[in-house]
Amino acid sequence: MIENLLKENQDRFGDIFDFKMTSGNTVPLDFTKENPSVTRDVIYDAKSQETFVFNQIEQAGGRVGVGGYLENRNLYTRSSIFENEEDSRSIHLGIDLWIEAGTTVFAPFDGEIFSVKNNKGTGDYGPTIILKHTLEGIEFYSLYGHLSMDALNLKKGDAFSKGDKLCELGNYPINGDWAPHLHFQLLTNLDDFKDGDYPAVCTESNKDKFSNYCPNPNLMLRIPSLD
Repeated sequence: MIENLLKENQDRFGDIFDFKMTSGNTVPLDFTKENPSVTRDVIYDAKSQETFVFNQIEQAGGRVGVGGYLENRNLYTRSSIFENEEDSRSIHLGIDLWIEAGTTVFAPFDGEIFSVKNNKGTGDYGPTIILKHTLEGIEFYSLYGHLSMDALNLKKGDAFSKGDKLCELGNYPINGDWAPHLHFQLLTNLDDFKDGDYPAVCTESNKDKFSNYCPNPNLMLRIPSLD
């Protein structure tokens, strides 16, 4: 299984920022439906969301807010793209890294650009990159959402080595109108989503399916506070 392969090769992955994320500089953030602090303003207004996030990081003496894998969230009620007639999407399939716009993102492992796309619209990814990797003969992908417009200068097939600058984080409204953060997601099966826009969120009824396709990104990020 890809999870075991990632676990066995964690020493081969690099840092995604220009510093190592530790228990001391990362602040786990709770965006679950049960958190009363996630008010309507935090959900619907990017500026209020930014204040909410970065106040928590500052008060904890951290540098980056982290978390979200398989978290059941209210955040997606802000956009119709997450709604359907039977079951709204609310289960987050990646890890969010909440940090200032303009922060440089580095390739955590050797790979090449599979796709680059500007997923426009409130609540969407904004500029988005998917990297294709091969580890011991097994192909998998990593997705980077909410980037700056500079990411769109990259082209399919561009090669990156671990530690190379990949992109920078965007600000609202370019990044889908979110507080600045990186959505990082691992993908083992692109299924029918090969146009640069893989779902970041699934319905509760599809949680088992998509969690199999999207293993825990912390297997690559290695953030101690999320273990």
